[in-house]
Amino acid sequence: MLVMTYNIRAGLGIDDNRSLLRVADVIRAAGASVVCLQEVDRKMPRSGLTDQAKWLGERLGMESVFQPNLAVGPAGFGNAVLSRYPVLSAKSHSLTSNDEQRGLMEVMVAAPDINLTVFCTHFGLDAGERLVQAGESAAFVREAHSPAIFCGDLNEIETGTAVQRLLTESGLHDLAKDAAEPENTYPVDNLQARIDYILGTPDMKGTAATALDSPASDHRPVLVEIESISMAR
Repeated sequence: MLVMTYNIRAGLGIDDNRSLLRVADVIRAAGASVVCLQEVDRKMPRSGLTDQAKWLGERLGMESVFQPNLAVGPAGFGNAVLSRYPVLSAKSHSLTSNDEQRGLMEVMVAAPDINLTVFCTHFGLDAGERLVQAGESAAFVREAHSPAIFCGDLNEIETGTAVQRLLTESGLHDLAKDAAEPENTYPVDNLQARIDYILGTPDMKGTAATALDSPASDHRPVLVEIESISMAR
């Protein structure tokens, strides 16, 4: 199973050109079956009033689920999950936020031979805020009743206190590190840090991993090949 996480910056590329088609081309070329997206617009004026999650899902032939963490009437901004597998359920969890509202999306998909819980999030910019969000997210992961993956832009390097809290309290591990030395993901035009992650429960293992080069956003998409090594949690 090929999984991607990608902060798409609402389709605004590192060259300041906004193109959702370019984002779709990156996802299609990667061939991922499950895609977790951050900074997704729905009917926002800056992105031409497009429902970006729906548009991408239809363009790519995938089911789409959107979590509007910021909502202004029918418009919104948040996270999304695209899946080639049937979506069985979806939940939206709010995370404690000091400034911009953040959330954790929980989607169960019927992957081959297993029902897989997919978490998608985008942590805040403040270190203290991230630490709280990590603890809240870990609690939701512990409540999941199937093999799970946790994807997102955590706005922090691997040794940061929030990432470490998330790993320690959730039992998740870094699936990219199972397969290779992880690559930096941000910013695309001057790579300095890895802040985008695909994590998994102990019954999941990463067998290949890469960060893709593309000007479609200021983040590189992360791609991990995952296999289930246990049917029980």
